[in-house]
Parts: sequence; structure tokens; C-alpha cells
Amino acid sequence: MSSSEAASSVKRTAVLKQAGKNYTLVLLENDRPVENFKPLTIKDMNEQIHKSLKWVDDGIPFDDAIYSSVTKGSSFLFEGNRYPVEDPTPFEQKYPANEQRQRQKSLADLIINHKEHALLELQDMASYHKGVDSPDPAQYCEPKKMCTWNDAELQEQVKKKSDELSEQLKLYTPQNRRRVCLGIRLGSGCGKTHVLSEAGRWLGAPLIYVTYNQYQLLNQDRLFPRNALLIRLILAVMGIASPDAGGLFQAQWQTLFDKRITTDLLRDLFLFCAKKAYKGQAIVIGVDETKCLEDKEAAQAVISELGDSCNVLEAPASPHPEHAAALLAAVAGGHIRSLVVARNIMKANKVSVTVPGLLKKMKSRLGLSLQGYELAAIKSYVLRCIEESPSQTDTAIQPYTDEKGAVAPTLILMAFSLDGKTQEEKEDFLKDSQDALLAGADKESQDAQLVVPPAPEDPVTSALLDVFNSATLFVDAPKQLEEMSKAYDKFRQCMGLPVVPRKARIRFPNEGKFQEEKWYRELVFPSEMEEDKQSLLKQEREIIRPSAGKKKETVKVNIVPTGVKIRFGDYFHPGHTSHPWVDRAFAAKHAGTDELCLVLAQDKINAQDFPTAVRNLNKAAHVLSLGFRSVLCIANIIGASSETKAQSEFEFPYILIRDEPEVRAFFSVNFSVPVIFSRKRHLLQLQHGVVDATKKAGAA
Repeated sequence: MSSSEAASSVKRTAVLKQAGKNYTLVLLENDRPVENFKPLTIKDMNEQIHKSLKWVDDGIPFDDAIYSSVTKGSSFLFEGNRYPVEDPTPFEQKYPANEQRQRQKSLADLIINHKEHALLELQDMASYHKGVDSPDPAQYCEPKKMCTWNDAELQEQVKKKSDELSEQLKLYTPQNRRRVCLGIRLGSGCGKTHVLSEAGRWLGAPLIYVTYNQYQLLNQDRLFPRNALLIRLILAVMGIASPDAGGLFQAQWQTLFDKRITTDLLRDLFLFCAKKAYKGQAIVIGVDETKCLEDKEAAQAVISELGDSCNVLEAPASPHPEHAAALLAAVAGGHIRSLVVARNIMKANKVSVTVPGLLKKMKSRLGLSLQGYELAAIKSYVLRCIEESPSQTDTAIQPYTDEKGAVAPTLILMAFSLDGKTQEEKEDFLKDSQDALLAGADKESQDAQLVVPPAPEDPVTSALLDVFNSATLFVDAPKQLEEMSKAYDKFRQCMGLPVVPRKARIRFPNEGKFQEEKWYRELVFPSEMEEDKQSLLKQEREIIRPSAGKKKETVKVNIVPTGVKIRFGDYFHPGHTSHPWVDRAFAAKHAGTDELCLVLAQDKINAQDFPTAVRNLNKAAHVLSLGFRSVLCIANIIGASSETKAQSEFEFPYILIRDEPEVRAFFSVNFSVPVIFSRKRHLLQLQHGVVDATKKAGAA
């Protein structure tokens, strides 16, 4: 092939995008940016002409005559009109080929070793593509922005949610941050751009705004959605508008999307950039018009990365192996087939999965084939394990239990939620899991609507999800045990099950009260129960004046009641992180006499602290039990054997949960596996410290 033939075979196109009031022209050869040509800014081109071009991403044919005219830097000719171009300096004078290669080689090293220099390098590259000013997002709304319905209320809701989130974050250390979703607004013309572009002003916080509309070049955004978003966020902090980023991506794609520059590196660079720019202030990030990507997987990846960047700015305390083990314990228990299915799903979906997401995927593999009588049998068996202590597993459900007789958690959830439902209702169950938002999801997830599902209306389903979800709440391990115990109480209350599970052993301070065991086993939960976060006890400082011969005052700390009354129907789980003596408290009623019993629970007693915990539970019972017929104490001791002696100091009837048999007796065989896992995690933290425990928890 001759050189002239080779030249004529080159497909030349041009892509035009708006940059402020001007337009930028990018030349492509065979759909790749021309390396020796700097994108040009075209002045005085009105919007009507631009609309008639209809170039967007596909480009228009660009013949040799136009190419020659433009590359010489004189002007751009279109339909007989000549438009002047700005800064005609040939591209090779700005970025020689060897400098291009050096940029590609060094940018990854700079991000790793010299983030400050990496930001300067990015800023230098972007300066050749920066428009005169940043376009107003409202100009590009479809339909055109006129006003937003209930504008004032919308602003108040955003402010309210921001305040709530700020208060929640105060309760967490940086290692224990959890994801929080304020809301996703769907539809056209419902104020999405209004919120995303104005929320910063409403909240008095810096806004980092990124959008994918305005006729941008989005080829690289589709190929590298996560990395492209992070670079766009960094550029936005630098004052580079979204439309200018597209041209930069096309011109510098080899450098910016070098395989050495990983998503983790860019996330670290964004964090560094944001901290440097905003000095620790709260920031608002708005990412708009993801539909313009016209690629579902790319849009999902952008949403996932936005969630990661906004919520995991600090490294999480829990590494992947521990989190994976907790997820498996929560959704599969000890059921081998469930473990295999869950693990395969986790391996196949290279994303951060959740309990609802795993349950949603597992139901199609494990639960949809179950017949109605099998679902009913599973439901009946789970209830009888708590209230009757069956001697053997029913024949109908033996295929769905593990060696200890426990039913797989996925099947428990389906049995209680879908018993008596149609096949269509079964298939829709948990359909809109939040994992539909995650990149790399399977076809079933992709077909689901991109919405965050509401909490289940059925209180039993909600309670069961709380039980399984609490097994993977990676707050500190002791707090996790509180959440699991509370969720288990809520489930039993919804089902009308007794306060004391059938297999749990009630112990008495002296032999003279053994005849009362029947009374305690007939205690029931309120038919309606509402959680209360108020403190029941508080610390009060008492200054003791010096006595004769002493020169200094001393301070004594007393524990006193707050005056809050425990009523039948209230479930106290104090929100104070260091609430004294008890973790949970509620009033139970005797089924026959309506007499009230105060139930006090401590969920995270270390073995060495057991004697002190017994004394504190006694004190709490004395000061809180006014008006109650009796008291029942529940002590969950971590790292203790069944041979403890400190329980002899109890002054009230009590239940001990010390080793695995006692865990299974209280939580029943079906809910014991995630509880045992959490106890082991807590014990590892006690023995090895938090850092070592996270390395060993998977093996536990």
C-alpha cells in the first residue's frame, strides 16, 4: 500500500464540546485522539450552529482540507463560516512524544510517593483544556429547569438529613464508619440537578460537582468508570469543570488510565486533595446525569465508587477475610450447601456484598424450589426449637439442616416471609436489593431497578433481617453482641414466643425458689414493643470535703437512677456508649397473672470481669425494680467455661450464656452460628488486641 493510500485510509473525525461560552474541537484519527494536536477553542460559535452539527461522541468526517486548515492554527471552517481559533501552538511543542511517555511512567510513582507533585502534574495537564468559565448545570437540565416543587421543603429535608448524619458520625471512630444513604431521587424533572448543584450552598459546605452531560467526550468514562470519576472529582476540586475533563481524558488517556494507576491510588489521591483543599470541612459531592454514559455497567460502577469514596475515606477496621467470614456465618450458618452457594456468589461478584444482597441471590439457588409444605415445616421447626425443644429434626426438612439440626438462614427468612405466598411473590422477594447498585452484579441484579428498597413492611421479616444483618455490623465486637441479642428479642416478640427459650436454664440464688421456675417460663413479651434509647442510670460526682488531718477534697462517682420509668411496652437499649451496669432492659408479663417482671441483660461481660458484673446487675435490679413482682438477669459472658463460680453472688434469678452449648440453648440451634462467631471475634480482640484479632477472625 502506498503512502497516499495509507493516508487516505485514515478515518478522521472531529468532536465538538462546549466549554463555557466557547467550544472545543478535538481531532480523532481512527477514533483515537491525534497525538500531535492540541484541542482547539473555537470562539463566537453560537448555540444554534452547534445544535445543527449533532456531533456529540460519534464525530463528523473531517477531510484533509479542513484538517490542514485547523492544524495550521488559522481558523475552523464550517458551512461557509470561518471561526477563529485560540492558542494555535502545535501540540508537539507542549507535549513532545518523549515527555508523554515520561508522564505516563511517572504519574503513578508521583501518586505513590509525592501526592503534592502528582496534583501539580494533573493541574498542568488540565490547564491546556480548561474553558473560560464553568457552565451553569441548570442550562442543561432536560426538561429545562423552571422551578422545583416544594423547593423550601426540599431544602429543609436536606439540612435535616445532614444534621442527622453529622450526629451519627460523632458516635463512630474513623475506623468504624458505616455507609449511610440519604436518598435516591428517580424520574425526570423531580429536582435531582437542583439538589446536586445547590446542596453545598444550602448546607454552607464546599461543593464538588461532576456531571456527564453538556456534550462531553465520555469514551474513557465508559471504559474506566471508577478511575474516571475519581479524576473528575480531583479536577473539580482544582476548579476544572466537567466538560473540560472529557477533552483531557481523550488527549491524555494513555497517561491517566495507565494500568499502574489503580482505583485505590486515585481514591487516596482524592482524599489527600480534598483534605488539603478544605482543611477537614464537611464537603458535598454531587454527581449528575449518569444516564449520559449510556452504559448500565459504567453507571453502576460510578454509583458504587461514589459510595466508596464518600463513606470509606479512612481504611475500614475490618479486613476482607473477617468480613467474609461474618457474612458466611450470617447467611449460611453451618449448612454446607448454603456455605458453598454463598461463597461462590461472593467470588463471582467482585464487589462489597451485604446480607440482603447475598440472601437475594441465594434465594434463587436454594429457596424458590421449596414447596409450600416445606416452607411451613421449616417455620414450625424454627419456632419449636425456641419454645418446645424438639428431640429430633422433622423428616421433611432434614435436607435443609446442618449436622447440628440448624436450618440455613436463607431458608428461615423465606419460610417466615413467603409461607402461603404465590410463586410470583416468592420471586419478587428482596428483588430490589441495594446490591443492584453495585458494579459487576449478575444479570438478575442488573434487571432489578436501581433503587434502595424500603424496609420490609412485615415486622417478622424486618426482625429476621435485623438478626442476620447485626451479625455483620462491623462496629466493635461487644456492641455487635448487643445488637444481635436485641434483634433476637424483637423476633421472638413478633412471633409471640416466650421470654425464656425452652432450653435455656433458669438458675436461682437459693434452692428455696426452684418452684418458681414455671412462673418465669410463662413470661411473655408485650404485643407491641418500642425501643427507647434513654439512659436508665447515670454517673453522679460527689465531692467529699476533707476531714480532720486531710488537706484535699476527694471525688466519689455514684451510679444513680435517671428517673426514667420502665413501662410495659418499652424496650430500653441505652444509646450512651458507657451506660453503667446494664445493656438492655424491658418489662415482661406473666401470661396468667399479668404480674410484671423486670428483665435486665448484660451482653458483653469479659470472663475476668464476671464477679463485678454480677454485683452491678444486683445493684441495677435493686434500684430499677420498684413496682415489679420480680427480676430476671441475663448474663452473656465471653471467654468463660461452664465451671464459673461468680454466679453464686446473684441475688435474683438469672440465666448464664457462657459456652457454645449455652449459646445454642438460649439462641436456639438455628440462630446460634452467627452469635458464636461474634463471641469468638470479641474473644480474639480481648486476647490479641483489635489489630491482631482482625487478622485471626477468619480462622476463628
